Amino acid sequence: GIKPNYQKWELEPNDYQGKLAELLSPNGRGKSLKVANDSYLNYGILNKNSETIYTLNDSNNGTFIKVIAGEIKVNEVELREKDEIGLEQVDTITINSLQESEIMIFEVPMN
Repeated sequence: GIKPNYQKWELEPNDYQGKLAELLSPNGRGKSLKVANDSYLNYGILNKNSETIYTLNDSNNGTFIKVIAGEIKVNEVELREKDEIGLEQVDTITINSLQESEIMIFEVPMN
């Protein structure tokens, strides 16, 4: 089995303001916490009228994007507060923030 572990990490505004911060990853790279599967979790507050490109870690993964607040366009689909979208069979995702927007991106294996 997998040995349980405990990690703690405090986010600072400069970690996620105007960009995405990787919170969870399988290898604990950067400041992210290590998770015992091939999933990734990113969080950010994107600036108004900005463009963010998210590159998937594995082309076999899918993504689920949740808009916590604000309004964004994901690959030309408009999303508002509490909206979400699932994407698969993509390598990169273009996110245009139409106003300051708080989002989360979940990247998970699809097989």
